Amino acid sequence: MRNRRSRKFPVLFMVCCLCGICISTALAVDVPNKKEIIAKARQSYYNLHTQGLAGFHCDISPNLDLVVADQRKTDPAGADRSMSNLKGLRISMSLDPENNVQVTRGDLPPMDTQAASERDRIFGALQQVVTGFYQTATPFILDTAFPEVNGVYQLEDQSGQYRLSYKDGNADAVILMDKDLIMNRMDIGTPDFTAVIQPRFLKNPNGYLLSGYSGIYKSKSEGQDIKLNVQITYQDVGGLQLPQKLGVAGSNGSATFAQEVFFSGYQVTKK
Repeated sequence: MRNRRSRKFPVLFMVCCLCGICISTALAVDVPNKKEIIAKARQSYYNLHTQGLAGFHCDISPNLDLVVADQRKTDPAGADRSMSNLKGLRISMSLDPENNVQVTRGDLPPMDTQAASERDRIFGALQQVVTGFYQTATPFILDTAFPEVNGVYQLEDQSGQYRLSYKDGNADAVILMDKDLIMNRMDIGTPDFTAVIQPRFLKNPNGYLLSGYSGIYKSKSEGQDIKLNVQITYQDVGGLQLPQKLGVAGSNGSATFAQEVFFSGYQVTKK
């Protein structure tokens, strides 16, 4: 499979950030048949492009009850007004063959400044959630997290699991996976940030399908952790597994957040 991005990880974690990788290499033993294992690993994961996807366009919408949940605790009437204003927000997204994501909104009816500002804020937050998700999910469902078979990397047997390490541009990557080649941890470090991702997968006839992930991101400059827990529900669209619902919960420093995003009305382009 051709990589669509020569440097995955600076893009993958552009919303987060760290500075070094620290997974112990104690008792690690080099694996002699590493090329065979990496070749198999690259083919073991569900990949939308391999399944025939070229791109798509769809509608997206947030769970409005979650959007106004905090406001409803102190201002129920204001929460009702916000719900009414937000119902007119029409948002869509597109994914092109190069994995570029664009989130756009339709024309909005005139409204007062406060209501317009609220809709702008919600749109911006939804845009960030969706683009951030696809940046993180790209190596799992649209590309590959593994290096080229003939590339430069180390593959070691460490305490009954595989430890894969390699560089991607200025990023250091370490992947831990079991002997069935299921990834359970990915560490990324650059001069600016570090990220620890713990992906989860469903077994699918066409490969391991990303069902969610937990992540801790730390910026060297900002000095605070961003923690995420993401859950993905899929739907069958013309034989392809495409997101139906995205659940995101986490914290940024002491602030917590939770959101759900729904995807519908897919218009799919196949190869």
